[in-house]
Amino acid sequence: MKKILVCILAALLVACASDKADKHSEAYLSERITAIYDDVFGVYNENNTANGLAIISQRNFEQDYCSADFNAVLKQVEDYDKAHAEEDDLGYYESDYWIQGQDWQDLAMKIESISELTEKSAKVRIVITNFGEETLVELPMVYERGDWYIDNFITFGEYGYDEKLGMKEYISY
Repeated sequence: MKKILVCILAALLVACASDKADKHSEAYLSERITAIYDDVFGVYNENNTANGLAIISQRNFEQDYCSADFNAVLKQVEDYDKAHAEEDDLGYYESDYWIQGQDWQDLAMKIESISELTEKSAKVRIVITNFGEETLVELPMVYERGDWYIDNFITFGEYGYDEKLGMKEYISY
């Protein structure tokens, strides 16, 4: 009986250790990013209608998939907009960082690279396709709450933008 109990405990310890190691592999991080964007783009692509924004706004992708720090800065932006925005003013948001635009059609994502993978952080570069146009986006990732979460959305090219830095600058006015 003791041998069986020891074997079970050993198996559990190995399983726990391998789960932790697996979550810090490029393969797991690739699966995580793919699952995030499959969910987000699935909701967007299914709701590309006049009332689609109402359906999309019922989801909280940031809470589900972004870091605690990103959500804290986002909350500051929302509070700032409530206090300072005019009646017809959009406030901070002119486009959607998830889809890299204001409108969307045939959204897709592919992973370009994963780099700087450590126990607590990583960088993932993805290409988002919207209306047939490709945008390179870097996603700094943080490991918290037992999984990987997006800590920022950084775009490159002519209209490059650092979302978190932009939000911090916006609320500093």
